[in-house]
Amino acid sequence: MDEARYLQVKKDIFIKQLKDDIDHCKRVNEGNERDIASFTQYTKDQIERLQTYNMTPGEREQEKEILEYRLEKDRIQRTEDIQKNNKLIDFMEKKLQELQ
Repeated sequence: MDEARYLQVKKDIFIKQLKDDIDHCKRVNEGNERDIASFTQYTKDQIERLQTYNMTPGEREQEKEILEYRLEKDRIQRTEDIQKNNKLIDFMEKKLQELQ
């Protein structure tokens, strides 16, 4: 295999890898978005269910605050992950355009 062909094959492999990495990041983002929605609904359900538990209003409020804290923490972490992946996607798509 001559050098020009070798370099072209290497470039083609790199392009394929970039496309795969972009697709992977997009799938991860979709999963994080679904998880945010799912955990939000789960937390709302848990908060509603607190009304049926044998607790004092103070205990109920404390439990609600804990659930809301966990939801917000999870939402922040997943949103940051989505933002990081979006930066990676932008970077990889620019590189892909340069190569094609």
